[in-house]
Amino acid sequence: MSKHKKKNKNESKSKKLKFYFGIPHSHTAYSSGKGTPYEAYKYARKKGLDYLVITDHCKPLRGKIKESECKKFNYDKNDTRWVATQNEADEKNKKDFLALSGYEISTDYFGHMNVYNCEEVVHGKYKSKNCILKWCEEHPESILCINHPSNKVTKLPYSDELNKYINFVEVGNGIEPYKYIRREKIYYELLDKGWEIGALNGQDNHKANWGDTENLTVVLMYKINKNDFIKALKNRNTYSTESKNLRLYFTINNNLMGSIINIKEDEKLEFYISIEDKKCDIIKIEIISNNSIIIKTITVNGKGFREKFFINQECSKNWYVVRVTQNSNKIAISSPIFVYRVN
Repeated sequence: MSKHKKKNKNESKSKKLKFYFGIPHSHTAYSSGKGTPYEAYKYARKKGLDYLVITDHCKPLRGKIKESECKKFNYDKNDTRWVATQNEADEKNKKDFLALSGYEISTDYFGHMNVYNCEEVVHGKYKSKNCILKWCEEHPESILCINHPSNKVTKLPYSDELNKYINFVEVGNGIEPYKYIRREKIYYELLDKGWEIGALNGQDNHKANWGDTENLTVVLMYKINKNDFIKALKNRNTYSTESKNLRLYFTINNNLMGSIINIKEDEKLEFYISIEDKKCDIIKIEIISNNSIIIKTITVNGKGFREKFFINQECSKNWYVVRVTQNSNKIAISSPIFVYRVN
């Protein structure tokens, strides 16, 4: 008999995927923050982040950049701040650091939203659902996130059309010691309504403090490059964390967090969870599903946990989220796995 153990399929796959820690929502002086994008990327990299997405407000980004705003680059007088942001992102992209640009829009319907993977900056404020939908249909490559959501968004009706374009909601927003708010309850309510959205944590930096705190979004990718990053966002392969060392890997039937899967009537759900944090102890793991019900609690009280187990699905449509509680009142929240039972 071989002395080598047969490798778990989940285990070998998780070793290939890598965990990239960063901020998907931040600002600079090109809108309502401090410093230039170049300075922000440099600062974030020094703080040990793997990526930074600068998402300045779209209205100032459409304006012409002034020479006094960034003396390091010789911008043309007709260049906009959006062009400047993209240029500075290209300048700071490294093998070990991903510098990206998006922007934040205002809507009367969802409030503020981040737009990723779109070359064109929007014009004006989007006042209605139909206005947002029309813009999305004209820019199908775009990925949207509902920023610092209020309770108002949970009262809005679900939309099949918009569900195709809205991929995320912020489950945490802000940066201590100023203001940091968890939006976990709103996240679960939106999932109950049918939105197929993942979890992001945005520092929403308005000062020169990109990466000063540990509330971050982890993106699971094989390599750190723009194409893999966008692919991971489209697939919701993310989790929110308040520890910069927490590694969370979660699958159902070998499908990674963020996945949408169909199962047969008699098919079982095989959960696999692997969690590790060498710096901050993990107290417990909870699996949360529809109506915010905790369907399983695992006590850990240690640095790591790895286990495979089965759970019966009683409904035809379910979502499953992993919630991790750590020392110092830190929490992590995964993107869901959506499971639909078909005949």
